[in-house]
Amino acid sequence: PELERLEGRRVGTGVPYRAPSNDTERELVALYAELLDGPRVGVDDDFVALGGHSLLAIDLAARVQQHRGVHLSLGDVFEHSTVARLAERLIELEQEDPSERPVLSPVPREQPLHVSSMQESLWVLDSLHPGDTFYNMHWALHLEGPLDLDAFELAVARMGERHEALRTTFGWIDDDVAQVISPSQKVPLDVVDLQHLEVSERRPEALRISAGNADLPFDLAAGPLTRMVIIREAPDRHLLSISSHHIVSDMFSMAVLAGDLVTAYEAERSGGASPLLDLPIQPADVAAWERATGGTRRFTERLGQRAEQLRGAPLLELPTDFARSSDRSHAGVHATAILPRADTDKLIALARHHHATLFMTCLAGFVTLLRDRCNQEDLVVGTAVSGRGRKELEGLVGLLVNTLPIRVDLDGRTDFGDTIAAVRAASTQSFAYADVPFGQLVAAVNPERTRGRQPLVETYFQFQTDPLADIGLGDLRVERVSREDTPVAFDLELSITEVAGELRVNLGGAADLFSRDTVTSWLDDYLSVLARATADS
Repeated sequence: PELERLEGRRVGTGVPYRAPSNDTERELVALYAELLDGPRVGVDDDFVALGGHSLLAIDLAARVQQHRGVHLSLGDVFEHSTVARLAERLIELEQEDPSERPVLSPVPREQPLHVSSMQESLWVLDSLHPGDTFYNMHWALHLEGPLDLDAFELAVARMGERHEALRTTFGWIDDDVAQVISPSQKVPLDVVDLQHLEVSERRPEALRISAGNADLPFDLAAGPLTRMVIIREAPDRHLLSISSHHIVSDMFSMAVLAGDLVTAYEAERSGGASPLLDLPIQPADVAAWERATGGTRRFTERLGQRAEQLRGAPLLELPTDFARSSDRSHAGVHATAILPRADTDKLIALARHHHATLFMTCLAGFVTLLRDRCNQEDLVVGTAVSGRGRKELEGLVGLLVNTLPIRVDLDGRTDFGDTIAAVRAASTQSFAYADVPFGQLVAAVNPERTRGRQPLVETYFQFQTDPLADIGLGDLRVERVSREDTPVAFDLELSITEVAGELRVNLGGAADLFSRDTVTSWLDDYLSVLARATADS
């Protein structure tokens, strides 16, 4: 999740209690108390300070819509984060011109289906560089235990029926690029049996086949744009390789697909009806909604506000090992480490003490590292938001993710607690604009372009819980298999995954800019920043 949860109960926020004075405030106070499991909530209490995060914000918006028939966006919750301000926002929305809030609803499939702004960008890039595999998304899952292959093949077929993105291609319709949804296109599932090989040869060969699936180009016009391979090493040992083009999927889609696949597999194996309900909304509907929303006065105003917040932000002057080139390979070098539970608990306590989230606290460590290495105090770090800020979008496979720039100005702050406060303020401000497409934001800011440099965001931070934490295929044990030196999109990418109470930390650097030793030293320094912060708290 974008704003990761705080473990434990709410601590005092230091805000004097003020009672609600109207029905709207009373309703929100009750919802805050219920969702955040806190003591007495006052109208000046802040959603984030109480431990709120993006998933709880989605729950809050869903309950408000159920009770009052008004949709709150994630931006509304984070921009108007106290009970009093959110109550004012609710009343304002109830009085707003309905044309300023287009309804997300299914669009007729008989008409040309627009692409989203991100899909249009990927279509253009593919047209310029056909056959480029950089935007291939790939997961490899090790399956240990008995696999019912017939049930699995049926489950894969059910995925194609359930998710339109798995049946979508792209082409020109009326001089505009459009989505083309096939009513019957199936997800390819190849089965490769390696049991004829010596036991010692099977795993290396399985990994080679999986890598080949990951690196095989897609044809966006012909499709299919998702494919799977099951590689059998033994009767109770398989490798599942899933590859999909980014234009129809994202990092959050893979977790959705894996979860749905498990549910369908278990239903097929047991012979029962699938508990998966039809999806009321599909990615093509979201793209149409994005286009309608982008034409409103309110969106234009918010886009201008957000652009102004980022205008003038300097590029990071990272100390690199190699000179920048205008031609980037996207090759990456990586260093990894595991933060054990005891150290993770210390970080959680530190976050709680500063009324922040674990996401914010870990980001504060990254900001500190960048400040020290680059000797800059005004920094922009990008992060990913799922684009699934509504209940009806949570179960979608498709390209909904958005890049969110977070601009942090430390302004002379050296104390880590002050850095957390600066990151908390910047994150909260940024998440209020989580629905503003990054491409449109770059166009609005219109930063000076430099060859070999990316606009606005050149370093990236991602915090997530283990997407496979609750996934198991019946009697099968499922474990993700990572590829070494996966490509990177940015100069530096820090990824943190919470797994069973531990934090798995991966720092990836552009191989065109950094050596492996340098990336390792950056990661060591990052862990030292966190260790000093928890020791001093």
